[in-house]
Amino acid sequence: MAVALYAAAGAIALGYEVIWSQSIVQFMSTRSFAFSVVLATYLAGLAAGAAIVARMIDRIRDPWSAFGLLIAAAGFLALIEIAALGHWLVVAQTATEAFVLRLTESQFASMCARFAAAAFCIVFVPTLLLGAAFPVALRLVVRDAHIGQDVGAVVAVNTLGGVGGALLTGFVLLPWLGLVHTLALLAIGAGLLGVLACWGGRSGRTGLGLAFAVGAACIVAAVATPSDRFAQLLPAARSGKIMFYEESPGGTVAVVNTGRFRRLISRAYPIPATPCRRCATCGCKRSCRSSFTMASRNQPW
Repeated sequence: MAVALYAAAGAIALGYEVIWSQSIVQFMSTRSFAFSVVLATYLAGLAAGAAIVARMIDRIRDPWSAFGLLIAAAGFLALIEIAALGHWLVVAQTATEAFVLRLTESQFASMCARFAAAAFCIVFVPTLLLGAAFPVALRLVVRDAHIGQDVGAVVAVNTLGGVGGALLTGFVLLPWLGLVHTLALLAIGAGLLGVLACWGGRSGRTGLGLAFAVGAACIVAAVATPSDRFAQLLPAARSGKIMFYEESPGGTVAVVNTGRFRRLISRAYPIPATPCRRCATCGCKRSCRSSFTMASRNQPW
């Protein structure tokens, strides 16, 4: 049972990573920076969490409760951190950038510090808890006579679950539900995993009660978080009103009414090259790549 639950936890964890990579773009300049910083912070959180709990794993009396609560709490915090985002993050980024610039006198270092501040505030704490669940899962599964086999099985199923979770989130859930609802669904799934772990492991009343409490908190946070939360965080939205917001596999489009005019904000992905009408007519076989806008590029409309 622990192996199956940890596989599902891997799917949810990689689903978080997909959502974070897309949602954090508005706090950075390009999508490539966003993906790199989110991935680095994600892996750092996993490593730190595993290293911390590995030192105290033998002192954990109820590993089932610990495993369930860590997974459920990670889902709850992942959703709460998005719900709590606001202008304060931009202020924190600016302060961090200015501090590093004074310290190093390097524009590149200060830019990286600005991006790292956003990733730390959004990604690090939930991944710290997810990483902490790894030693606990090993304690539940690994037997003295088959250490290598059992550790390999845990890593394998967690990785396979992550592959499935990344594909399901990126190709099905995000286009269907959008960023906020997908994150809410993953958080509820994490809360359910926590309850199942405590219930199936026959944890004590305290552990089971805490798991139910965290699971209920995940549901409440999912219902309370508005579906246009990321639209509200768009830089231009602070001085205007969102009139239109839509997410799709190709990117995000929003229309903001600033009072004086309407502003179109597009965060799109590159569109595959297609022959233009003139090239198709003359037979030159050249491809004209359709234009697209990148993150943080606003256009009057």
